[in-house]
Amino acid sequence: TLNGNAEMLEKRAGEQAVTAGQASNDGRVVYHGWWWWSYVSVYDNRGDLEQERARKLRQYAQEAKNDVRNQQDKMKAAAETAAVTGSALEKAKLKCDDWEKQIETLAADHQAAKDELRKFEQRLEAHRESFGGISLKDIASLKQH
Repeated sequence: TLNGNAEMLEKRAGEQAVTAGQASNDGRVVYHGWWWWSYVSVYDNRGDLEQERARKLRQYAQEAKNDVRNQQDKMKAAAETAAVTGSALEKAKLKCDDWEKQIETLAADHQAAKDELRKFEQRLEAHRESFGGISLKDIASLKQH
């Protein structure tokens, strides 16, 4: 995991810092040949290399820690987003259930109104037939006289 990697890098950076503290740059002269003026200067910069390695390891450890923090922040933000989205989804499901119940109630009311209209039309048709099939206006004018 990222936490384990960050801790491992930090530990290695500490070990490398100790190694860098013990290393030093050496300059020495190596004589060869037949004459004293024949020599080669050798410069060993092992100390600088160890210090650079320690610096890079510290940098990598810090970057790994930042990555862990960034990942934790992202996970928290994702969890918050998931919680908000989940609650919004629950609310939407409840609204959908309410609307479905309203639709069922309104559909039942509509069907009842259609049945009532059909019964009323049947009564009207029966009333019209009782007067010989004449129009309702004529039946109303006959009743007034």
